[in-house]
Amino acid sequence: MQRAQAQVDHGDYATGIKSFSDLIDKYPRSKEPRESRLNAAMLWIRNYHILGAEGKDVASAANAQLSPLIALLEAESSGLSGAPAATLAAHLGWAHFLRFRIGEADVPGTAEPYFRQALRLNERDVYANAMLGNWLLQMKPQSVKEAMDHFHTAIETGQEREWVRGFELGGLMSRRFEPDAQRELVKLCNEMRKNGESIEDDEKQRILGTYSVALAHRDELANLLSALPPDDSWATYIWLDGDTDQSDPEWQQLKHTFVLANVDESAGRTHQALALYKRLAQNRRFMDSSTMGASTREAIKRLEAHRVG
Repeated sequence: MQRAQAQVDHGDYATGIKSFSDLIDKYPRSKEPRESRLNAAMLWIRNYHILGAEGKDVASAANAQLSPLIALLEAESSGLSGAPAATLAAHLGWAHFLRFRIGEADVPGTAEPYFRQALRLNERDVYANAMLGNWLLQMKPQSVKEAMDHFHTAIETGQEREWVRGFELGGLMSRRFEPDAQRELVKLCNEMRKNGESIEDDEKQRILGTYSVALAHRDELANLLSALPPDDSWATYIWLDGDTDQSDPEWQQLKHTFVLANVDESAGRTHQALALYKRLAQNRRFMDSSTMGASTREAIKRLEAHRVG
């Protein structure tokens, strides 16, 4: 048992599951190896990823792994009820979704009934809520509110918080250029900042890419910044982009000033915003940029007209 569990703990799920299966064959009356194998299979499913090597068919490789996992979970489902059955059903749904998304051997709607069944069995199952939330964001972009409600329930359980956050961030990033999802992404980052939760640097850079695109479009930037109270909006942006850009710290600082000017303007702090825009207007490099420079000129005209009016 210890060797099999150690294999699973080190991420060698296939070998660990095989070791548990050997123990089941040897001790068919023992419940422990069967339960451990089921837990290992579900752990693999919720942390599943596969790397494609040159000349390798990733879809076929994923199918070769996922199909036996689905069969294993189906076989074990008959002996479960209540909360354990809910957790298993959720993992079955996610396994089917993975087989659709990566294995290209399932249909989009196969997963949802399993998630719904899991929630009927246990409406607060952490896995069912997080997996359905992610699935909704990827497959039904009009269901952002429902997806976020499920994520909130998952977080409220107090279980698997880091894993849930990963699913939440991943789902929102799949819709990161859509207004409703952008706002929820900003709210999530703010919540994680306030709670002292961490986001990997590469993930921060991907989120910052959303801001970078919005910098060129006033309405898009306003959508991002208005998702939070002004001070939180600014603090969250700096939290994401707080590390000095060693390749071009001056340009990073100019972008920060531009974002702060927009934050102040959206908060009705016209005097402060105008002062920041005018400071930017003195920087030729910044003003020669085709997007933020033009936006700065427009903002100065807009705010000066407002002040005169």
